[in-house]
Amino acid sequence: MIHLLFTAGHTAPSGASLVRNDLVDQSLRLARMLRELMPDEREVWGLLALLLVTDARRATRVDADGRLLRLEDQDRSLWDRSAMAEAHDLIVDGLRGGRPGRYVLQAAIASLYAEAPSYDQTDWRRS
Repeated sequence: MIHLLFTAGHTAPSGASLVRNDLVDQSLRLARMLRELMPDEREVWGLLALLLVTDARRATRVDADGRLLRLEDQDRSLWDRSAMAEAHDLIVDGLRGGRPGRYVLQAAIASLYAEAPSYDQTDWRRS
């Protein structure tokens, strides 16, 4: 449900705005709360990491007219580096503990393109 809430905010299915900041913020708050309640669940770490690495691009996902910008057209200098660093730490911890779940893997893949210096320097084969 938390991932669904995030998705509904990240790419709103209806309304005038592509991004619903209120839903994204609420999903992040709930994922953090779940991590506090279930500190040993690596898949909870993965969920939070996936949300963080995806949300790190929020400020650059749409242009001034509210239209979606492709990943290659986004200004990476505006991405939230602290969210990406927090996600990275959660991913590394999630991968160290044995067989990772789907959220940890999805977060790891998303972080590969998020951490690349540019779209052209993304190691797509590795992801």
